Amino acid sequence: MSLTSNIDKVSFSSQFGVDKIVRVLEGSYNKATQTSTRTSIIGTIYVHSIPHGFSRPVFCTLLWSEDTTTWLDGGATLSGRASIAFSDSTNVYIATTSNSGTQHYRLILSWIDNFDNSNPLVAPFITGKNKPVFDSRTNYQKIAVEGRTTYPAGVFGSQTTIPVAHSLGYTPNAKVFFEPIANEVWPLNAGGTSNPFLYSLTQDEAWTTIRTDRIDITVNRFSNAVRRIWYKVYFDE
Repeated sequence: MSLTSNIDKVSFSSQFGVDKIVRVLEGSYNKATQTSTRTSIIGTIYVHSIPHGFSRPVFCTLLWSEDTTTWLDGGATLSGRASIAFSDSTNVYIATTSNSGTQHYRLILSWIDNFDNSNPLVAPFITGKNKPVFDSRTNYQKIAVEGRTTYPAGVFGSQTTIPVAHSLGYTPNAKVFFEPIANEVWPLNAGGTSNPFLYSLTQDEAWTTIRTDRIDITVNRFSNAVRRIWYKVYFDE
C-alpha cells in the first residue's frame, strides 16, 4: 500500500507520546509595515500577528531568517537582532528587535493538552504544499516525561526553581513553555534588563538547567501571580 496514495488510511501508533503538531506556518513579512510595537524595558519590540484558528494558545517553535539562507531558532540572536514566537487564544505573534527588512519564518504549532481543562477535537491539517507522510526512518522525538505545573506568587525580583525528575541517566533534550503574561504562552526567555523581549514589569522570565536525573526550571518573578509551566523531556533514541 502506498503511503502517498492512501494517506487517509494510515494511522501513527507509538508506545510513547509525541508532540501533537496542529499547524505548520511558513511565510514572510515586511518588518517596517506589517508589525505593531510593544515598548520593552530596554527598547521596542516589533510584533507581527498571525491568526492561528484555535480558541486557545498553542506551543510555538520558530525558525527565522532574514535572507532565507541562514536560519536560526526562536530566541537566537544574529548581529544584535533576535526573534521569538508566542501565542494567545487568537494569534501567533512573532516578535523581533528590528523593524527593517524582510522576516522569513517557519512555525510549528503544537497542541497544549487540557489548557483550559478540555481537549476539543482538532481538524486534520494539510499544508497544501506537501502531504504529510509518516516515515519510520525518521527519529521522531518521543516524550519520556511531560506535564504541567504552576509557580507560586512571590515578591518582585525573587526566583523559584521547580525540579522535574526523570530517570533517563543522561542529559536529554527538553522543551519548556510558560505563561509570563496571563493567557500568553511563551518559550523560555530570560536576562533581566538585557532581555530584549521583556517589555513589562509584570512579565516573568524563566530558564532551565538540564541534568542527568532532572530538569530544573527557574522562574525570575516580576509579577505577583500564580502562572503555568509546561515541560517535556524526550528520549534520546
